[in-house]
Amino acid sequence: MVSNNGMKGLSVIAVWLFLLGAVSAPVAATPVAAATSVAQPLRVAYCEECAPFQFRDEAGEPAGLLMDHWRLWSKKSGRPVQFLPARWSETLALVKTGRADLHAGLFRTEQRLRTLSFGTPLHRSETHLFVHHTLPLPKTAQAALPFRIGVLAGDSLESHLRRHLPTSTLVPHTTFSEVMTALKEGSLLLFAADTLTGIHHLKEHGLLTSYRYHRQAPLTQAMWRVAAAKGREALLAEVEAGFARITPAELAAITARWGVSEARAPPTLATLTPEERAWIRDHPIIDLGIDGRW
Repeated sequence: MVSNNGMKGLSVIAVWLFLLGAVSAPVAATPVAAATSVAQPLRVAYCEECAPFQFRDEAGEPAGLLMDHWRLWSKKSGRPVQFLPARWSETLALVKTGRADLHAGLFRTEQRLRTLSFGTPLHRSETHLFVHHTLPLPKTAQAALPFRIGVLAGDSLESHLRRHLPTSTLVPHTTFSEVMTALKEGSLLLFAADTLTGIHHLKEHGLLTSYRYHRQAPLTQAMWRVAAAKGREALLAEVEAGFARITPAELAAITARWGVSEARAPPTLATLTPEERAWIRDHPIIDLGIDGRW
């Protein structure tokens, strides 16, 4: 039989053994909550050759007026942005399949409304029909028949022109570089594009003085808008809240930085008749008289 004092001694030993085992036993690792939560980057798809709005520069970095909008949005909202460059038609696929959260900017059309939801308008733009200077300058796309018209595949202009022209008239191309190659080779004499984007590529390929457009007759006028796949309206609301923090002065500074309002096609090619151009060729030097009182 064990005495009471013995029982107390055994109890003390048992307690010490238990505590010793608890201290020496491995402790399960538990996650430590971060002091501040870091928002996941927002994946934004953009066209890699739609200058001056969205494109990849010579260093391979995202650039353009819309890209600067997004960078400012990131600063205002505190959420990082991951830019995903792709060809135009591929940018739409990235958004529709969920590989990108949003599109940096595109025009809202009835066809796109079936699969996309649109939010913040970013910038107003026009599109035009560009015509080789040897051809009459049409005021409408229908007036350009029977000539074929190059377009960017998947662009809003493609669907717009398909509603007004025979299907055989349109020649879709995957990239603007392909369109420019067709112009140089002579297989195309007309193409349709966002006005400033068309001017940019004509200039880059040394074709600016060979093409003109009717400034007073745009094919379409629309706003570049943020877009997401259907069902992601909550994300669009978050994005719009961030853009609402950007001031008109900040937006004006971005527009001025890209000189968007200064982009122009050569005015002489858009207004002079063949007879007038012939007269100028025959008179390379013109004497002008100026009133000395001015």
